[in-house]
Amino acid sequence: MPRHVILLTDAHEAPAYELIEALRLAGVQTLIEGLREVEAEAALVRRRENESTTDQLQEAPLAVLYEVFAGADTVERFLAHRDNHLATPLHALPALAGELGLGAIHIKDEGFRLGLGSFKALGGAYAVMHLVLEAAGKQLGRSVDIAELSSPEVKAIAAVMTFACATDGNHGRSVAQGAGLVGARSVIFVHSGVSNERVAAIARFGAEMVRVAGDYDQSVREAARVAAERGWTVVSDTSWPGYERIPGLVMQGYTVIVREALERLAQPPTHIFLQAG
Repeated sequence: MPRHVILLTDAHEAPAYELIEALRLAGVQTLIEGLREVEAEAALVRRRENESTTDQLQEAPLAVLYEVFAGADTVERFLAHRDNHLATPLHALPALAGELGLGAIHIKDEGFRLGLGSFKALGGAYAVMHLVLEAAGKQLGRSVDIAELSSPEVKAIAAVMTFACATDGNHGRSVAQGAGLVGARSVIFVHSGVSNERVAAIARFGAEMVRVAGDYDQSVREAARVAAERGWTVVSDTSWPGYERIPGLVMQGYTVIVREALERLAQPPTHIFLQAG
């Protein structure tokens, strides 16, 4: 089967030819070689299974994919209320695909997402808005729709809520932006390695900034500690035992990326490469 690859990237600043050259020199060939190793190992496993199990293994990923991203419907309803929401570009790279012996390569360029220049614009802000509507529903004793987010009742509830997180930059900007959109307060914790420029980029959304001595993990712990003491809501994209639901909301916000890509592709990709860490 020809490989149809999608790469997710925030690097919209580089012209197309620079991006293609960077992919050629700094990653895609290595990824494809690793991909071939994984496929060879998977083929060995399949040969050890009977034919019916093999069919299930081949069919399951696509079924799971569409089930998971059905949740993107909810996220898209939220995004419809964002002034600057547009689907991000999906670029085809036929020349590079031919050079690497692939059926197709596409790049989903998240550098244009919601004015923040990162896919993380989707997660933190969505979680904040979702949590505000939940709190409003509890206090008002009824279901509260996204269309009511700017109503006086919901605004009054949001105004007394504080959202906190630790960040290296982009997630904190998303949380701060989301809090600003709903009229809530945000307090963002950054570690000593975060540049002043990144701090300023977060603060421009009205966030209060707290710098923590140490690394990212220490800033995560400090954000959780202070939030627990003061009754704030932590909106982290990092989970730990007992704290999984809100990071799940953050991840749900990201499902829009793949939903948009699937809508523009003639067939689902066989492989997806995305940044993580």
